[in-house]
Amino acid sequence: MSDQSDGPIRISFERGMARLEEISNELDAGDASLDRTIELMREGKGLERALRGYLDRAAERLAAIERGETQTMYEIVSIADAPSPSQQPADRSPSGEPPAQDDLFGRPDEL
Repeated sequence: MSDQSDGPIRISFERGMARLEEISNELDAGDASLDRTIELMREGKGLERALRGYLDRAAERLAAIERGETQTMYEIVSIADAPSPSQQPADRSPSGEPPAQDDLFGRPDEL
């Protein structure tokens, strides 16, 4: 690894996890010299800290979603809330009727 004086090394979470596993496997093999072991430990500790921070931030984002702070906003409208004739979309038939509705709840006249 190069000297870290140029700032942090950018890496994806997935690649970081894969590299940490490679480091772990190499250390577990027990064949590395002392200098190599120190280098692997240094790299592994940096990856561990970065990955843990990333997971902590992801957990906070998920918690914010659960608290309802950052969810995608939706508004459910009733079929009865159809737009006025001047607001009708262009996808209406020449007779002005909307296309047949084929969804989970059936056609409007079946409700």
